[in-house]
Amino acid sequence: MLNSPLLSERLLDSTRSLSFVATSSSPNKPVGPPFVGWWTSPPDGYTTAIVGNATATWVRARAAASPRQPFFAMMAPKAAHEPFMPAAWYADYWEASWPAHEPRPPSWNATPAVRGPRHGNLRTQRALSPAAASVVGGVFRNRWRTLLSVDDAVEAVLHACGPELERTFVLFTSDHGFTLGEFGMLMDKRHVYDFDTRVPLLIRGPGIAPGSVLRYPATHVDLAPTLLDMAGITGPQGGGGDGFAASLAPMDGKSLLPLIIT
Repeated sequence: MLNSPLLSERLLDSTRSLSFVATSSSPNKPVGPPFVGWWTSPPDGYTTAIVGNATATWVRARAAASPRQPFFAMMAPKAAHEPFMPAAWYADYWEASWPAHEPRPPSWNATPAVRGPRHGNLRTQRALSPAAASVVGGVFRNRWRTLLSVDDAVEAVLHACGPELERTFVLFTSDHGFTLGEFGMLMDKRHVYDFDTRVPLLIRGPGIAPGSVLRYPATHVDLAPTLLDMAGITGPQGGGGDGFAASLAPMDGKSLLPLIIT
């Protein structure tokens, strides 16, 4: 995607008007343009909050200094990844209206008869004990609590855009789903079932009707072409020729922009 070193450097070199930052939850990592060097997170910091604050600070500075200059910021918080540790200020937070436990579709703690036709360890998986089900419920609740910090980070970044928000595309997605008791599995993410493969993909921006839903299938391979299209970088990829798009390797995905702009 646009946060890969090669693509980000080429994008910067080719446009000369695009500012770029990528922040992630991995401490002690080099940070690309316009930062040079290393950043170190404090040992008592909460990584999702640190990433959110760093991104919001950068976006606020860019939007204020050059309000008409395009920019690209990628924020990749740790949450809701293992170890499912919420921020201290959300450690015990739970609203009364929230569900008491994880979703329990028919596949949840499925019987051997239901699991029988399926592959590998699903056939031999033991049923969840009450203690194991309690662990699943605790993981579910703590994952929700970690996402409260993601909510805070997203809100901070959107607020940091200021008036430029109405001219800015915002994409929100994740890398995978998660197993919480389906087919008796305590937790996992490596099975090709809907609960592991389905991820959110929310996009807001100029020309997108609020509440609209894309009825076509889309995957992560479509994100890079979509981002390039949003940046105005179009044309056939690969095969030589002029222009930045022609210098890129061919991409399997397709831009979603024509499908979501009204």
